[in-house]
Amino acid sequence: MLGAFTPRDTEWFGALCTGLAGDPRQEFAAATGGLAAKRLTAAELLNRQARQFGDAVTTMKKVGAPSVEDGQKLADAVLDFLPKAAAVARKGAATVAAAADEQSLQAAFGGTLQSIDDAKKPLQNFNEMMAAPAMESELAKIPSCRPLVG
Repeated sequence: MLGAFTPRDTEWFGALCTGLAGDPRQEFAAATGGLAAKRLTAAELLNRQARQFGDAVTTMKKVGAPSVEDGQKLADAVLDFLPKAAAVARKGAATVAAAADEQSLQAAFGGTLQSIDDAKKPLQNFNEMMAAPAMESELAKIPSCRPLVG
């Protein structure tokens, strides 16, 4: 049974949620302008994602694993995923910035986000834990987690 989050848990999960915040697909779909403007938007979105992932890692390493059951396993998996995802996002930002046409831009942006999603697959082992009502209740108390819960 999960009790109330400790301050460390709140900080750790808050960093995770902040790192995962945003929807680059939706933001890119709303992009306007010509190819140059869309390349810039796509690169900015991917670079922002990379920074968010990196900032989350920094905070999580400073705070230490959450005290929830299997918290160390979750922390290990997340801290394995986020740096890889940040590297993919940075590489993708360079690729979209050099896209020669709309089709290659779309393919590079979508492919980068798919690669990030693929890198996230090991975290699926924690879906049941993260979806437990007690966990969702605690996550909902963290402002950065509210948009990701429920």
